[in-house]
Amino acid sequence: MGLISTLTNTVERQMSETLKTYGADPSEALPPTYERAVAELESIVQAMEGGALSLEASLEAYRRGAALAVHCRELLAAVQQQVSVLEAELLRPFDAEAGEAR
Repeated sequence: MGLISTLTNTVERQMSETLKTYGADPSEALPPTYERAVAELESIVQAMEGGALSLEASLEAYRRGAALAVHCRELLAAVQQQVSVLEAELLRPFDAEAGEAR
C-alpha cells in the first residue's frame, strides 16, 4: 500500500471517528452533487480561517465540514467504481484484422 493510500485511509478513519464522537449525521441534508459539496466545504474553510466564528459555531462548522469531506469521498469512490466498470467493458485488445475488439 502506497503512502498516499495509507494517509487517505488514516484521514478517512479519523473523520469517521470525529463524526461518531460529535454525533454528526453525514447524510443530513448533504448536497446532491460533488461540486456543490466542495463549494460548501470551501465556504466553511474560509469562514473558519477568517476567525470570526465563536467556539460553538466553529465546532458546528467543523462537524459540517467533516461530514461534507466524507460525503465527497463517497461520491468520488462511486464515480471511480463506475469508471472501473466502464474500463473493464470497453478496454479489450483490438483485433486489427477483424476490425473489432476481441
